[in-house]
Amino acid sequence: MDSGEYVVLYEDEVSFYLASTITRKWAKKGVQPIVKSGEYKKRVGYFGFVEPASGKLVTVEFKSSEHRTFIKAIETAVEVYGKDKKILIILDNVSSHHKAQKVIECNNLLQNVTFLYLPTYSPDLNPIERVWRITRKEQTHNRFFSCLSEIRETLNSYFRRFLVDNSKLKTLCTTDN
Repeated sequence: MDSGEYVVLYEDEVSFYLASTITRKWAKKGVQPIVKSGEYKKRVGYFGFVEPASGKLVTVEFKSSEHRTFIKAIETAVEVYGKDKKILIILDNVSSHHKAQKVIECNNLLQNVTFLYLPTYSPDLNPIERVWRITRKEQTHNRFFSCLSEIRETLNSYFRRFLVDNSKLKTLCTTDN
């Protein structure tokens, strides 16, 4: 397969919890900082598709990461890139991905999409993992969100910046960071 013919996208899912995540923080010696935190079980989840060649990021919010919602997310990514483009989606081996692929193939859906699976337990080979890491670092770590709509708006606003070609994610996804 000649990758020059394809738009290459790396896919992964992520959840951001309402509970605060704390990283390094300055505090007076001997004083334990008090940090507000939301409920741990409340979360907002996203499917993400990043194109390392351009840095372009497509995200689709989900309530459930089952195969049907994954298919809808793929359809959204295809709409963004155009149904006339051949798309290679590189993804991990989650069972819902394989189930979605079978449904897509059995129903002759998304004929312009090809799937390539990464080896099991190899998140370091998936550049979108770096996107999730930088998102947490810049948008959610050391912050208190009082409700899901607050964290959702913060993330959606951040992700919208990357719907176009950009050097930040292009650099992040094509170098060893």
